[in-house]
Amino acid sequence: MNVEIAMNKKIIAGLLILITAVIIYLILHDFTNLQIFNFLNCHASFNFYKVYRTSIYTVLENIPCFFIIKNYLVDILWFISFSLIFTEIAPFPHIIKLFLLFIMAIFSEGSQFFFPQLGTFDCFDLFLYFLIIIFLDKLIY
Repeated sequence: MNVEIAMNKKIIAGLLILITAVIIYLILHDFTNLQIFNFLNCHASFNFYKVYRTSIYTVLENIPCFFIIKNYLVDILWFISFSLIFTEIAPFPHIIKLFLLFIMAIFSEGSQFFFPQLGTFDCFDLFLYFLIIIFLDKLIY
């Protein structure tokens, strides 16, 4: 019973971190500039979102470490979320889970190198993903 509770806590934590990442993304990045909107020819009006996002963004951009927050925080949060959820639901031995997380990190960042519309390839993101895997492995197991 305690194992199930611990598993559920990791999944819930992963989902809460993911929701936090989405909210931060919506504040720091104008999602209407995503390639999917060009692909779908979406002409919906997001003026309400753009006005409030711009006012919040203007305040936040004065924070001293804003560059790091804007460019790396969401990536860090989504990968932590993915790692927590994946390690709980994947029916593999521990070492295989770690290996698959490393492969996922390489694939998710590497795909941006070959398909720039998916995002900006960044070796530092890849380094952060590796640190997250190592840190969560030491913290959780």
